[in-house]
Amino acid sequence: MTDEELIDAIRGGDTDSLDQLVERYYRDVLQYVCRRTGDFDAAGDITQDVFVRIVGVILRFRNENFKGYLFTVARHACMDHFRKRKRTTGRWEPIEEYDDVKAAGPDPMESAERRQADEEAERMLRCLTRRQRDVVELRALHGLELKEIGRVLDIPLSQVKNRLYAGLVRLRKEVNRDED
Repeated sequence: MTDEELIDAIRGGDTDSLDQLVERYYRDVLQYVCRRTGDFDAAGDITQDVFVRIVGVILRFRNENFKGYLFTVARHACMDHFRKRKRTTGRWEPIEEYDDVKAAGPDPMESAERRQADEEAERMLRCLTRRQRDVVELRALHGLELKEIGRVLDIPLSQVKNRLYAGLVRLRKEVNRDED
């Protein structure tokens, strides 16, 4: 089902559709919040708050782009967290699973390679400014369209394009530097 179909079903009282919508986006929102806060425990609480806020407005939600709206709510929840905690920076921690019950463990070699790739990706993203990193992460890691990113970050499309371009140029330089 599409997001719009799920939202219509939720409006009709279908709680299973709400569960499906949460399950569809929970991990993405948790990863986004974790990268912004640098605190996995706080990210879990903030993510819960995001979905509580969404439930509170779902009946009034206009069938716009739900994913973009969800990340906007997540961004605002992070800003609320920082205002409360007086923190301004965070460190990204990759999230393997959000379920309490883990599946059979992955191959140790595969886990080590994934961890190394995650660390390399984090190092590369640290070379970007915060503004560039926000745009690059929303585009590359969460697949948001440029217009959606503009709505999430509350910036004009031209700034989204400029930040994405500057970030990609900087990342390319970093990759080339590492190859030398």
